This record gives sequence, structure tokens and C-alpha cells, in this order.
Amino acid sequence: MNTDRPRIRLVTALLLIVVAAALCTAVAGVAALVETDSAFAKENLIRLHVIAHSDSPKDQDLKLLVRDAVLKETRALFSEVNTKHEARRLLLENQARVVQAAKQVVEMQGFDYEVSLEVGAYPFPERSYRGLTLPAGTYDAVQIRIGAAQGGNWWCVLFPPLCFGELEVGGSSGELAHVDPQGEVGKIAFRFRVVEVIQAANYPEQLRSWWQASAAGLTRINSQ
Repeated sequence: MNTDRPRIRLVTALLLIVVAAALCTAVAGVAALVETDSAFAKENLIRLHVIAHSDSPKDQDLKLLVRDAVLKETRALFSEVNTKHEARRLLLENQARVVQAAKQVVEMQGFDYEVSLEVGAYPFPERSYRGLTLPAGTYDAVQIRIGAAQGGNWWCVLFPPLCFGELEVGGSSGELAHVDPQGEVGKIAFRFRVVEVIQAANYPEQLRSWWQASAAGLTRINSQ
């Protein structure tokens, strides 16, 4: 009776589990990439563009406060929205409400700047948001202009909602940047950590090496 057979079956089972787990991780990463690629296709985006009155520290701080007020209003509006068309419709229907929220912040800070909101197509430079890189080009967007609107800009993706995290972390990645109207339209690039790990680990090559080594090991065991 060969007492090594149970051990061989156990080793084989463990190897199959490792291979299956690695493949599941790779498939999940690719699935997430494909799904997000569709959701964040250029034609599905509404971006946010807030322009400060000037580049003075006070006006730049005010810009971020206005941003927060706008994001709070739109987060409530978009709580059950699934499409860009629906999001755009709600923005147009509630334009006065969003402007009023922004104006209230301006007044509370002791300024008398006018605030305007327009929904249209505007030029954007290349920007990156938490692993998502959008190429320069013209995008549908909500543009908020504070006062003379001569200061630095703040950009984000309003729908699908990439901006709302700024309310929790207080991010200001778009500060003091200016629109480049000559930006060329390119391809949206997605950089997800899970995909980067899969690529960096070179899973296909590792799986092949593991399998060859395992097969060789089992062959040696069987020949003993």
C-alpha cells in the first residue's frame, strides 16, 4: 500500500486552492476595471469647476467653502441618481437652490461677491482623482464662478460622485490650477490598486512557475 497517496492528494488540493484564489483575484480586478471604465467614460461624466474671485488666501479659502456647500447640495440631489441624464436634469431644476447655498456661504464669510452657476461644456486640463486620470479636453460640467472669477480653479468629477470624498478629507487637489483651452482629448486611464498589484506580481508567469514546480515535485514523489 502506498502511504504517500494521501499526502499527494493533500498537496494537490492545496495547490489548486492557491491557483483558484489567485485567478479569482485577477478576474475580480479585471471586472472592476471594466465596470468602472464604463461608468467613467467621458460621455457619462459631469465635472465640477469652481473658480475663485482671486488668488488671495482668503478668496482661495472661500472657494473651498463654496465647494463644500455645493457638494453637500448635490450629494443630496444625487442620492438616488443612476444616470448622467437624470443628474443633469436635477441640476437644472435645482440650480437656484445650489446657487443659494453657495451665496449663503459667501455672505457668512463677510463677502459680497456674486455667485453664478452654469451647466455646459467647458475645457479641462488633464487631472487625476484617486486612481482615475482624465485627459485634457471639453467636458460637460457645472461651473461655479465667484465674484470676478479671476483666481485659481478647483476641479473634480461631480457625477459619478468622485468629489464627495473631499467633504470628509478636505482635499484641495485642484487649487491654483488654471484651465488650458488647448487641451487635447485623450483616453481615460484607470489605475486601480488591485490591478497594479496583479500586474506587478506578474500572476500569469507566477502561476505557470508554481504549476511547473508543483508538477515536478509530484512527479518526484510518485517516482519514489
